[in-house]
Amino acid sequence: MNEQKPVQAYHLPWYRWLLWPLAALYGLGVWLRNRLYDIGLLSAVQFDVPVIAVGNLAMGGTGKTPHVDWLVEMLKVHYEPVILSRGYGRKSKGYVLAQPHTTVDDIGDEPMLLHLHHREVPLAVAEQRVLAIPQLLMDAAEQKAFSDHRFVVVLDDAFQHRSLKPGISILLTTCNQLYVDDRLFPVGYLRDWKTSARRADIIIVTKCPDDLTPAQAQQIQHRLHLLPHQQIFFTGLQYAHPYDFFTGQPVEPDKDTEILLIAGIARPQTLLQALYQQFTHIHPLFFRDHHVYRENDIRRIDEAFQQLPGPRKAILTTEKDAVKLWKFKDDIQQRRWQLLVQPVKIYFLFDQQQACMQYIGQYLSHASAGFFD
Repeated sequence: MNEQKPVQAYHLPWYRWLLWPLAALYGLGVWLRNRLYDIGLLSAVQFDVPVIAVGNLAMGGTGKTPHVDWLVEMLKVHYEPVILSRGYGRKSKGYVLAQPHTTVDDIGDEPMLLHLHHREVPLAVAEQRVLAIPQLLMDAAEQKAFSDHRFVVVLDDAFQHRSLKPGISILLTTCNQLYVDDRLFPVGYLRDWKTSARRADIIIVTKCPDDLTPAQAQQIQHRLHLLPHQQIFFTGLQYAHPYDFFTGQPVEPDKDTEILLIAGIARPQTLLQALYQQFTHIHPLFFRDHHVYRENDIRRIDEAFQQLPGPRKAILTTEKDAVKLWKFKDDIQQRRWQLLVQPVKIYFLFDQQQACMQYIGQYLSHASAGFFD
């Protein structure tokens, strides 16, 4: 009988522990803020309309955008989702409703990607989401004047937004870096205390390997110490064939194509490992998460591209990066790049998708009794 391989815990590099005094100060501020909400000195607003929040304890890299993308797609079957995000990295201020002419500078890279995937779904960005929800609902009602207005608000990256109390809170954590193994920033990557996970209704362990076994999933569940009301699900990332940056048509490069990988995302190792299953020669050029591309970056990419050996070569980037590269489309055409975009979707392990949607559906069917009547 084969021995079951245990799930390996994540360990921080030793040198990051030198930053523990800063982490202590940061943690004190976060604890004090949470405590003020917990004892009621700071209050949270709860809306009659169903609200689902998706977020994480870590500073990016959990696959939040693909999960919001999936959730919106599922909700569209029976409801009319609206999306509200902070719009990290945008150049605008205040409340901005996505329009056909909206750019990434107006709403940020991740909201822009969601907007392109779901153009019929009202989407807005705002710093003050408590004030933005009524405005977004009014804008959605105006856009969908002939619908039955079965709106569901999807809050993107709102787990730490304590001034608003969602009906369901979904917490994401990566399989190879569970929040229980992490530490507060800047020693680790947590922006909130681990104990804040108790606010979650659903915990999704993301970026799981295809061969994760039920026994390993049980180990992870045991390590997370779930509360009785909490549900846990396991998802992986599915990378389809890339498509052409300009035409959107699927492309299947040869396995031996020299690939220059351009990515400005948090923790790109999962993407890199997946691409090595498709291509033999990959040359990574990584940027910081939410990187804003400039002309000197285009020149740097072009130099790296021209240095690739062989006649068959291409540049591959993520959808999140592609929305930021679009403003350089004329320059890219002149440089004759073969620029490909790598889409990503999530899938549930152990046939859990139906169970997850049933749990969410039960909430929606009982939320704010009479709201949809």
